This record gives sequence, C-alpha cells and structure tokens, in this order.
Amino acid sequence: MHEAVYDRPGSLITSWPVAAEQLNIIRHLLDPETHGGERPGYLETAVSHIFLTGASRLILKRPMKTRDSDWRTPQARWSWCNERCMRAFEAGEGASYQALPVMRREGGLHLGGPGKLEDCLLVYRPQASARGETANQAQNAPLPGRTAPSTRVIGV
Repeated sequence: MHEAVYDRPGSLITSWPVAAEQLNIIRHLLDPETHGGERPGYLETAVSHIFLTGASRLILKRPMKTRDSDWRTPQARWSWCNERCMRAFEAGEGASYQALPVMRREGGLHLGGPGKLEDCLLVYRPQASARGETANQAQNAPLPGRTAPSTRVIGV
C-alpha cells in the first residue's frame, strides 16, 4: 500500500507514492522537533527521500527492487548504507557518510540508539573545508536529532 505525505491538510509534500512502511518515518523526519526545532528541506528521487538539515543530508532509500539492486527490507537498506560508507572511505572522498538506524522504542521513532530497527538513513556531510570547518569540527558535530556524536564519522 502506498500513500502520499501531506505537510498539512491539502499541502502535498511528496510527488511519488510513499510505501506504507516508511510513512511514519518520513513524517518523523519532516518534523522540526526531530532536528532540534529546525524545519528540514525535502527532496525526492525515484529511489530516495532526501532530508536537508543544516550541513547534513539524510537519505532514506525507498523499499524497492531495481534491475541491479534490492532494497525491499530495512536490513537491505542498512547494508546499502554501510556499503556506501565503505566505498566513500576507500575512494578517499572528503565528504563523510554514516549509516544511522531509525529505531522504534517506547515513545516512538528515534534516530540511533536501542530499539527495533525500522529503517536506515545514510547521513551525508559535505567536505569540511567547503563549509569553512576543520575536519575535526565536522567529524565531531552532532548528528541530526542528537546533542553529541555517538560514533566517529568515516572519511573526514
């Protein structure tokens, strides 16, 4: 079952249908409270939902199968996120990538931490020097929805 996502009644956010299993995740990621009160930007592609928050881009793969890839399960999307992180690291890209799980626990959905895996986001941060930061500042900046980093960001 696919649905559309509305910002408010009558104000459509998505152009393409949204898989029912990702509907609440997208609503959570569109909520400014998830990002410390900042309203995120939103873009969509045929294969992803992209949320723009400050210096970060949160990429949520759509649950789908293409000729070359199969992202129909949260575990498959988690694997894709980790593979993308490793490719960026091996290629020596200046940008940083991190796999960030979307977890369900008491109180609803949360970015990271304990709970049941609902989905996975690829967190992308542009090269530190392009934003006027040192690599250390970029690496230690908090992830969206967090007050302090919980893991090292690869590739900075």
